[in-house]
Amino acid sequence: MVLAWCPFSLYGTVIYTEGLFLFLTVAALFCFDRGQYRWAGLWGAMATATRLPGLALIPAFLWVTWRQQRGLKALAAALFSGWGVAIFSLYCWLRFGQPLAYLIEQQDWTRPGDVRGQMWLKQLAQVAIGPENWDKGALVNLSHPLLVVLILGLAGLGWQVRRWQVRRWLSQAQLRPSSDPAPLFASEMGLYGLAIALWLVAGNPLINTLMVLGGSFLLWNQRKRLNPLALAYGVFGFLIIYGTGRTMSVERYAYGIITLAPALGLVFARYPRWGYGTLVFFGLLLATYSLKFAQEFWVA
Repeated sequence: MVLAWCPFSLYGTVIYTEGLFLFLTVAALFCFDRGQYRWAGLWGAMATATRLPGLALIPAFLWVTWRQQRGLKALAAALFSGWGVAIFSLYCWLRFGQPLAYLIEQQDWTRPGDVRGQMWLKQLAQVAIGPENWDKGALVNLSHPLLVVLILGLAGLGWQVRRWQVRRWLSQAQLRPSSDPAPLFASEMGLYGLAIALWLVAGNPLINTLMVLGGSFLLWNQRKRLNPLALAYGVFGFLIIYGTGRTMSVERYAYGIITLAPALGLVFARYPRWGYGTLVFFGLLLATYSLKFAQEFWVA
């Protein structure tokens, strides 16, 4: 449900590679985890041929092979997964005379003169101070940063109030700290409202930032509950995203890391009301993105 209601599932319903890539990576991880190494290598090769982030499968397979001492068959499956991008490179060489054409064309999405990390700095600045202030290089509009500070301050205060309510309710009810007490509906609705307010102020740069930075924190937070192979794939997938230094369509690359869906599902299973609220927000974003996409606007 998390994967389907995520607003970027939009790309899985149109002629983009997201749907195929998710299927191939899930198949490769599933087969490798169960020792079906021939199939794992085949699905992995198809994944690396479909999208470059599929290369995260190779170090993930190698890491698990070394940690769990799986043997030569697992090592062969990991190495065979790279044949997909190798064959595609051969095709690019024969067709265009450049085996790395798929990497060179990505430079068109980067402005000349940008240094590594500058695009991330811009995106974070757009969230914190606003696009107008970033473009002008000065605080010409104070309303955006002031609203962000106000919302974050209220959210921090609301979170502390919620923690106090939880401790008080648990001490009275003598329940375990892992339970999700019921009498906190009002405070949680307040936090939901502040989250939506922050989105209305910061816009899409906030969503894109949360998909990557929030997704990375989510993996770390759920690292002990995730399958080791799934965790390794998620980590190497994010390393590829950070390594490119690009923020263009970075939310789609994060959505393609299948590990995020079960990690978020584990959080929602423990705190169901947070899950319901998040899925409602996902539905709102999905409807908004679908309308924009249908009108041929850029969705990012």
